[in-house]
Amino acid sequence: MKWLYLFFISFLSLSIYSQNTSETFLITGFVYDAETHNPLPFVTVTLQDVSSNEVIGDITNKKGEFKLRVPKGKYNCIVESLSFKPFQIKSLSVFQDYELGIIELNQNRELLNEVELVVKDKMVDYNFSKKVYHASKDIANVGGNAITVLENTPGARVSEDGSITLRGTTAKVLVNGKPYGGQKSNADILSLIPASSIKNVEILTRSAKYDAEGGGEILNIVLKKGVKDEFKGSIEVHGGLPGNDGISTFLNYKSDKVNLFSTLSLNHDVKIKNTDIEQIYFDNNGQAISKFIQDREDYTQNNSVLFNVGSEFYLNDKNTITTSILLSSSNKNYDAELFLNDFQPTDNLIRTSRRRVDDNSDETYMEAFISYTTRFEKEGHQLSFDFNFDKNTSKNNTDIVETETFPTNDVKNQKYTKDEFVDTYFFQLDYSLPLKENQKIEIGHKSGFRNYKNDFLATNFDPINQIYIPISGFRDRISYNENVYAFYATFSNQLDKLNYSFGLRTETSITEIDSEYENVNVKNNYTDFFPSASVTYTFESGNALTAHYSRSIDRPEINQLNPFN
Repeated sequence: MKWLYLFFISFLSLSIYSQNTSETFLITGFVYDAETHNPLPFVTVTLQDVSSNEVIGDITNKKGEFKLRVPKGKYNCIVESLSFKPFQIKSLSVFQDYELGIIELNQNRELLNEVELVVKDKMVDYNFSKKVYHASKDIANVGGNAITVLENTPGARVSEDGSITLRGTTAKVLVNGKPYGGQKSNADILSLIPASSIKNVEILTRSAKYDAEGGGEILNIVLKKGVKDEFKGSIEVHGGLPGNDGISTFLNYKSDKVNLFSTLSLNHDVKIKNTDIEQIYFDNNGQAISKFIQDREDYTQNNSVLFNVGSEFYLNDKNTITTSILLSSSNKNYDAELFLNDFQPTDNLIRTSRRRVDDNSDETYMEAFISYTTRFEKEGHQLSFDFNFDKNTSKNNTDIVETETFPTNDVKNQKYTKDEFVDTYFFQLDYSLPLKENQKIEIGHKSGFRNYKNDFLATNFDPINQIYIPISGFRDRISYNENVYAFYATFSNQLDKLNYSFGLRTETSITEIDSEYENVNVKNNYTDFFPSASVTYTFESGNALTAHYSRSIDRPEINQLNPFN
């Protein structure tokens, strides 16, 4: 039937108009999928003369592009394809060449005679530079958050301590292509983003375009944005035992000039963990010499709120300003009770104790982002400028009471306080220049600045004087400053079956760490080069073989800058 369909379209294209065709005009445009934003080939585009009802038609090519040449007049334009809702422009007056731009078609889902017809899309799409997981189409993500989405992303794993890995290596997580959550553990902030506001997750091949820090691939979370002029929103409420309660809202309004979007999320989470441990120690001869038994119960409660509001202002067809502000606050309470028994050898009890831990943390986070993008005449030719500032404050108090019940009744009471402050700025400039068809050069610069301060104090309670006395060697004020200046260039080329890219990134790092109480000051200045290359060959069956090389660097994380465990 396909040959008959193509014959019909060709027949439409060759329709003879009775009117004067001495003067004709070119009508061009592109047709995309409104959900995936990918080009749609073989879409029918017809122009029907309002007065004569005669039509001229065309079908889009693999880039979603169509071109129609018609005489002067007034036309009804219809763009339609199977599984999509038709798009129509009524009474289009043609008296000059027209560029209709990008027309996006929405999926068509209908209910006919109690039979639901649903167009089932693939959960994962592949192309040369990335793999896309369509999170918004996966029912497993309903009622969850960004961590839930990442756990359902093929190859990604989120550990109990919040670290995120992709195929066994630490992954860098971006949101809308930008760093998110500062230098903290991504899981803390990402857990506050409702899954209802996430469109898809892109698994990107690491290249010189991205920061050299970390060695794994890149997970880019793409948030939903309006695709047509409308107001829409969603609200989700979830609950669970022993405590997994929350509510989140996502609102979006889009017009010709502005796109506004916001997210509000409130969560209450409780985790209870019971652990029994028995360890037996042996000497070199295999004889048991001691035994240790521990029974513990951990109770963790986390109350959090996140508010994010953003906007895109379309100054004109070529220039866009994007802004966003994110605020989050959380309170974490961790309580643990441990019963400890030491035996030496395995049947002789020598010590019994009970330890109680009360850990409380209050954290606040603020992020402000602004971006300006200008697009030139050629598709894919653009220049963008980004500026980001985020500030994180954490205050922690921990009380530990250990009571020895055998052989003595000794009581030890310790208190720990830790205040952390992190300010991060970055400025980024990216320029993309298409060359020949499917060839592209990208160059850019990024300057990043991180300022970290940590005030730590550990004390023992003096029962005689009834005061807490600082523990010698366990008090300090640490400051760490890190400036990174990076430049990169990449070249990519997509052929019929063979695609390849290569690039080079250079980063100059200037760091300084200062310890107030230890009277230590260390400065460092170094420059590194980070090449990358990727080659992909696609077989006729659709399978692909990829080889990739990249070099990376590991910089200190916040927990590594803490001088004490």
